Amino acid sequence: MTYLGSKAKYSKYIVPILQNYIDEHGSKLFIDCCVGGANIIDKIKCETRIGIDNNKNLIALYKEVQKGNFSFPEKISREDWDNCKNGNAPDWFIALVSIFTSYNARGFSGGFIPGEAGIKKYQGRVNTFKKQIPLLRGINFKYDDYTTLLTYKDAVIYVDPPYANTKKYDTSKDFNHEHFWETMREVSKNNKIFISELIAPDDFICIWEFEGTHQLGGKVFTQKEKLFTL
Repeated sequence: MTYLGSKAKYSKYIVPILQNYIDEHGSKLFIDCCVGGANIIDKIKCETRIGIDNNKNLIALYKEVQKGNFSFPEKISREDWDNCKNGNAPDWFIALVSIFTSYNARGFSGGFIPGEAGIKKYQGRVNTFKKQIPLLRGINFKYDDYTTLLTYKDAVIYVDPPYANTKKYDTSKDFNHEHFWETMREVSKNNKIFISELIAPDDFICIWEFEGTHQLGGKVFTQKEKLFTL
């Protein structure tokens, strides 16, 4: 799925690292927390796969398409956008509208893309998502946050949290980074964790990094993506 902060362009690097660990250790449970566009978990092979996110509308959309025979609207109107923004629609439809028709797939805070440009962008994102839907079969999607990871044991866990010092989604504006890293230390006592970020506390080890090019708001910039573990 096209999603702000998606790891789609880096999946060819990150997935092999995760998959190698799963295969070498015979892991039976893989968890993708802050699953976002599900562009990592959809490529992982493991007996049980769980995708967790604190965006309840996003999780509702994944569950809806998993039912099969899902029909996408041909286009989304400004009236649809306003109704969804006011919460006057099913959760899954709110996710579809807010992500697929907003600038940079940022959601309602990103603003509605009007006219033919908006229709074209929406249809392009729909086509991308349609290709991904078959890969979502068998994934257990859950609405929750990273603290739920404390309840798991013997799992391989990948976390893609809101990055420090970057613009956040509406669902992550109050993200507590210090609490997050403390929680990850606790989670790592019973599980193997891998975390995508730009920076991390000194006790976390960087095992991969790549300087990629990004575009946001018409501006192009470079950013060194990193993968950390304990």
